[in-house]
Amino acid sequence: MPMMPGYNFVRARAKREAGRFFGDWFDDYEPTTISMVELLRCLKQERPLPHRYLLVEGFDRLWEIIDNREALTDLIHKLLAGRANWLMNQSAYICFTLPHEVSFIPARHVSLRLPDGDEVDLYPIFGQLKQGDSPDHYHQGFNIDS
Repeated sequence: MPMMPGYNFVRARAKREAGRFFGDWFDDYEPTTISMVELLRCLKQERPLPHRYLLVEGFDRLWEIIDNREALTDLIHKLLAGRANWLMNQSAYICFTLPHEVSFIPARHVSLRLPDGDEVDLYPIFGQLKQGDSPDHYHQGFNIDS
């Protein structure tokens, strides 16, 4: 499963494969795992990322605990769109790992089905995600519409 610069989404069961990709391609490098909250802090404060190759956990959990999902969607989109050039300059590979309970729903847009049955459409945040070479992998570059 080749990771690409930009945002990558993989199921937890494919996380090991994503980690092997990083290791095989980058001399047995173990990617750094950070939380979604920590990634958002780095972006907001323009703090350097801990490394170019990140496995980000907790993206799905944000949706489970927030009351206003529309506001969260808007906040994340604005932050990511506003930091696109900054991220590209760091040549970052950001891989969001999602639990096996979260489903990719093939349709016009990619949505996440949360364990409670609710769906979160990723289009308002990332635009049209492209499926990678596996049904467990989706990708989008850093330039998302603002």
